[in-house]
Amino acid sequence: VCLAHHLADSEVRLMIQNVSRSCRRFILLDLVRHPLPMALFSMFVAPLLTALNAADGKTSLRRSYTPAELRRIVDAAVEGSGARVSHHVAPFYLRQIVDISWQ
Repeated sequence: VCLAHHLADSEVRLMIQNVSRSCRRFILLDLVRHPLPMALFSMFVAPLLTALNAADGKTSLRRSYTPAELRRIVDAAVEGSGARVSHHVAPFYLRQIVDISWQ
């Protein structure tokens, strides 16, 4: 949960490939890099947090993947594996969910 934005593209790809060795399904939930969640966080959440936690939240949003970036990484990770991938972005770009199933 909300881990992918802490990893480089290659590390996300390797994580997915590693999970495929022992699991038939992997659900990846993470933030979305988009101006709307940053604005919502800055206006409604950050004022309630300590300065350090507010800065950490903004850094996480800046480091997160756009839907296109994350999908490109996932597609590269599962290429040739026969995996079925479903990728959904929540309203207001609050989160993205990638559901990968291997046969």
